[in-house]
Amino acid sequence: MFVPAAHVHPFLELRPSDPGLVYRMLPVSVFAWTISAVPLGIARGAIGAFVALASRKGRVGSPALLRDRELVQATVGRAEAMYRAARAFLVDAMTELMAATDIGGERLVKARAISRMAGTCAAETAVSIVDMLAAGAGAVSIF
Repeated sequence: MFVPAAHVHPFLELRPSDPGLVYRMLPVSVFAWTISAVPLGIARGAIGAFVALASRKGRVGSPALLRDRELVQATVGRAEAMYRAARAFLVDAMTELMAATDIGGERLVKARAISRMAGTCAAETAVSIVDMLAAGAGAVSIF
């Protein structure tokens, strides 16, 4: 579909197309945020799905629901802590990158590096969370 040039923001152009802060930042840095937010959203959804599953399913041969098992409760707590820590690191890195954008210099270089680190941490943590929850649910997770 044709999109008029006035309605797009050039991805690799270093000259801002708008005076707003997001447009003054390097597009590659802004793009990295959107990529790292996706796995965090998946992890958030997985935590919610796991909690819902644990509220209605149990292990085969046991009348107890998964939610009543201490190990399952610990898994949910660990997943929640991991999610919140990764998200907080990402938000902190994004905040610093925004602050450093107009200052430039070494602070901006460091902020870009930390932003990439936070994005990687968010994605890797999200994968770990989903793996941990799938293992915690056991065979019932396929349903």
